[in-house]
Amino acid sequence: MTQLDAFLNIARRGQTFTSLGGRAFITVGAQSLGDQTLAVRSRAFRQWFYDQAYSELDTIPSAYAFSAILHHLEAQAVRDPNRCQIRVPFRVDSRGHSPIQKILLDLANPDGQFVEITPAGWQVASGQGVPFETSRSTWSLPVPIQAATPNNDPHPLDTLRTTLNLGPPDSPDWLRCLAWLFAALRPNGP
Repeated sequence: MTQLDAFLNIARRGQTFTSLGGRAFITVGAQSLGDQTLAVRSRAFRQWFYDQAYSELDTIPSAYAFSAILHHLEAQAVRDPNRCQIRVPFRVDSRGHSPIQKILLDLANPDGQFVEITPAGWQVASGQGVPFETSRSTWSLPVPIQAATPNNDPHPLDTLRTTLNLGPPDSPDWLRCLAWLFAALRPNGP
């Protein structure tokens, strides 16, 4: 087996696909981070690949060999029509069109969990069918916990409002803060 074959074996560990925009992606297992979805031509993928190659082969590929590996992965990503044109969002996604049925917030943890937010409430879920793009700057978020609020406890948003010292519930400052929070969870632009 040549050294290029050994590098290709490392590259074949991941599952390749293309996004809606035609970019090639690969989902790989990262030791303590769980599965990660990385753009093939990203610094995060290069770092993952070099780490794997160095720990197994005690070397990294030359620039020419790594370029050949990238071309191989891109060709592999477009081969399967069932793995093409897949939506790959950063951190926040949605399901349903006009109106949005649910908002998905990636927790970026090793269990592949995300929070499903619907008009009826929210729940923590996980699944293979929701690839969120991962970058070097993606940090995992803590798993949220349903707060048990007795009838006399304030609503969690009231707690946030008073903590931020934004006045009464109908104050312009609080309403602007709420609008910003909702906009931060919007997966697409206006």
